[in-house]
Formats: sequence, C-alpha cells, structure tokens
Amino acid sequence: MVSPMKPLEIKTQCSGPRMDPKICPADPAFFSFINNSDLWVANIETGEERRLTFCHQGLSNVLDDPKSAGVATFVIQEEFDRFTGYWWCPTASWEGSEGLKTLRILYEEVDESEVEVIHVPSPALEERKTDSYRYPRTGSKNPKIALKLAEFQTDSQGKIVSTQEKELVQPFSSLFPKVEYIARAGWTRDGKYAWAMFLDRPQQWLQLVLLPPALFIPSTENEEQRLASARAVPRNVQPYVVYEEVTNVWINVHDIFYPFPQSEGDDELCFLRANECKTGFCHLYKVTAVLKSQGYDWSEPFSPGEDEFKCPIKEEIALTSGEWEVLARHGSKIWVNEETKLVYFQGTKDTPLEHHLYVVSYEAAGEIVRLTTPGFSHSCSMSQNFDMFVSHYSSVSTPPCVHVYKLSGPDDDPLHKQPRFWASMMEAASCPPDYVPPEIFHFHTRSDVRLYGMIYKPHALQPGKKHPTVLFVYGGPQVQLVNNSFKGIKYLRLNTLASLGYAVVVIDGRGSCQRGLRFEGALKNQM
Repeated sequence: MVSPMKPLEIKTQCSGPRMDPKICPADPAFFSFINNSDLWVANIETGEERRLTFCHQGLSNVLDDPKSAGVATFVIQEEFDRFTGYWWCPTASWEGSEGLKTLRILYEEVDESEVEVIHVPSPALEERKTDSYRYPRTGSKNPKIALKLAEFQTDSQGKIVSTQEKELVQPFSSLFPKVEYIARAGWTRDGKYAWAMFLDRPQQWLQLVLLPPALFIPSTENEEQRLASARAVPRNVQPYVVYEEVTNVWINVHDIFYPFPQSEGDDELCFLRANECKTGFCHLYKVTAVLKSQGYDWSEPFSPGEDEFKCPIKEEIALTSGEWEVLARHGSKIWVNEETKLVYFQGTKDTPLEHHLYVVSYEAAGEIVRLTTPGFSHSCSMSQNFDMFVSHYSSVSTPPCVHVYKLSGPDDDPLHKQPRFWASMMEAASCPPDYVPPEIFHFHTRSDVRLYGMIYKPHALQPGKKHPTVLFVYGGPQVQLVNNSFKGIKYLRLNTLASLGYAVVVIDGRGSCQRGLRFEGALKNQM
C-alpha cells in the first residue's frame, strides 16, 4: 500500500534561507546549498554543517560586499538560462592510509565590485526608500568571474575532517582572456574532467573546455606557497579546448553536450553536440577531439596564444541535416542509448510549426525516424531504459493531453521500433463554448521569405464588412508565437478580443526562432 510521503525538515544553524540545494551524487549523505552568497555542505544523517567558501561578508550595503560563490548572477539567469553557480563532481576519491574520502564541487566565483549599482524604489519599504542592485547596463563592465574548486575530506564515519578552496594554477583572466560569460559548466561522468562553455561578450565565439582537477591548486595569499603548488602541477596537465563555435550573428546557448565515457589511457574524447553555427540550422554532431598535451611550466608567467589549448578534431559527423532545427534551447534535451547507439531528440523536421520526437543512430548516421503523431506539437521525455516516452501534445484546435507510449518491435532493429499507446495521464479538456481557435496561414514577403501567421476571426464576422484589427507580434529572438499548439490558455485574451468584434492577426516575422539562425538573426543591428 502506498502512503503519502512526509518530508522531514533538515535543521540548520545558518541564518537566512538555504538556496539551490543539491544532493551529492558521490555520497548522498551530503547535500550542498547556498547561504548568504556562499557555498555550504551538510550531512543529512549527522546534521554537521560546514561553510566551504568565504566570499561574502554578509553586509547590508551592496557596495561593500560585491563577491559571491556558487550563485548565478542576474544576467546569467536572465539571458543564458543558467540558474545555478556550482556543480558536484559525480565521483569521490580516496587518499591516504586512513582512507579519507575527497568530495569536490566546481563553482563560479563572481566579483561585482566594478558593476554599476542601481537604486530601484521598493513598495515593500518605507516611503522614499530604495533597493540597491548590481546591474551591468549596456556597454558597462560585467562582473569578474573565475572557476574554482571546493574540496572537503570525510572519514569513515562521514565526519568532515578538512576543507580546502582551490583556484586555477594561473588566474582565470590570464588563461582565458576573451571569456566574458561562463554559459554552462559540469563534469564528465567519471569525474576526470570538469567542463565549461565559455562565451565572449559579443556572444559570437564559444569554447567548450575541459579542466582536469589537478589544474587547481590551494588558494593562498602567500606567493611562495602558490609558486610551490604551481611547480608541483605536472607539465602535461592543462585545459583542453575540445570544441569551438564562431558566428557573425550570435550564439544561442543551450544544454546539449553529451560526453561519452573514456577508456583508461584514452587520449580522445568523443561527444555529441548540437551546433547552429556550421550550417545556420541547429543540428546534432558526433565529435571526436584528440586531447593533445603541450607541456607547460605553470610557475612561469603565462600569456596564451591565439589557439592556445585547442585540440585537433579527429572526426565530426553530422547526425542530422537540412533546413530544419533540432530543439536545443529552453531546456530541450537529448536521450542517448549507448547500448543501441541511438540518440532521441526533438525537432522540426516535418514542419517548423510542430515539435516532434525523433530517433537516429549515432553509429551509422542516416535515416531519421519520427516517433510522434503529426498534426500536433509535442513535448516529450524518454524513460531511463528507452522503452517508453511520455508526450504532452496539442494543436490549435485540441487542448493539451498527456499520453504514455511504449516502443515495441524486434530488438535487432531498435531504430524502427514503433510507439504504441500505453496509458493516459491527462485527457484533453473540452474547449469553452465561446472559444474559437485561430487559423494558421502563411504568405511570402516582397523578398520571397515565407512567414507564418495566425488569425482570430471576429466571432460575429460579417463577410464584406471591415472589422477593427489588432496586430499582435513579438518578432524577437528566442520566441515563436505561431505554431500548431493550443493557444486557449496563454493567449486567451486574443480570443476575448475576437469575441468583442476584433480581428486579431499574429505574425512570426524575421527574428523569431525555429527557422534557422539567418532568419532569426535578420534583426541583428536592425532594431
């Protein structure tokens, strides 16, 4: 019999809220959180808490307390959809005869001391009071950033016996002088490398970089100790730039990076990556990079060359192609079955108006198989063992429903397994009696560009009579208004206008998404 779960509060000695909690993947007895702009860990079983970073002083004045650790800044959250600033290493290491276990967290340290402070009137405060925020206006300075490691060791009883902050062997700004934003970060599954996606300020250049933990040395104010630690770093330990993207428009940041496990002693890294810059349409690629060490004396001053740390690309195979998009932004995912060598993804191969789930082999790229029903737009998620998927789908005339499908067919041909309806989690509700769905149309501009639109006709439409018309557009990047999904919830107000006698026309002009980078980038410097 299933009974309701009753959550238990984890007590704390910290003052203020504990934000962004995460359970340690290498030891689930520990979890981490952000308190007062610093990184902490705690043992769920014993209640022991330990502060790992000491960036923030807890002062009430924003001007006097500009540093934080493990916290994504406003711009990173708002513009790049990254809402965390720290990442657990998925594995632990054991050191010494006592068998101490070392756990690691990669985190971003931010220094906003040169970022402008703005003052915003707050209705929650007394009259004429303001809230103060660090906000980088256009053209002004961004925060200074760095990637660091927080390490702590535990004994056999789970007690924390030591903690240590580590920094890169050379200053972050020296190793990566062009980097303005850390768009994404994480770890390879074996914990052998931390990885990060670096972006320049114009957002036209992206690097995917591997950082071995041995590249980080203990943080210290003592220059002699720092140099001694730098000399101890092996010469073959270095960052590896395994992939680079360049465009003259802008790079749309996304999450799709899937590194495969490395064999022992393997000097190559194979991974799946979505790239929009190569063809102007976002597609999947299987990439093999050669991790070639150059040999560095890290105790000497360092000035990087143009292609410093850049690895040769042994192979780059396009798994998808054409004038359509693999969905990568807004939290879109891929699901990789390493046993059958298949990758499942969502895309617009059939039409830019509908999202579908597809599957393709990454071992023998070729046929792409659609798994979802046409005539609807789907949002899907695969099961962990890749035998089922759930789809939340709708059309302009059909409210959303949620169905579960099971993939069935011969195991010797997994690419062509067919989806069979398995269960319903939510059936489509009936539309309100006064709801009239919009009609989708398309037309060509004078420059022969095909645009899509929707029209909500007045409910009391009289042929031959002119009706007042509302033009509803967004027209900016990252947004698509016109597609074959139900509009009766988010855009119900447009139906209300139609019920009052207005014609409402919605247009996705050049600048909207899902039509390729050239289409979306048409508004660059043209707004």
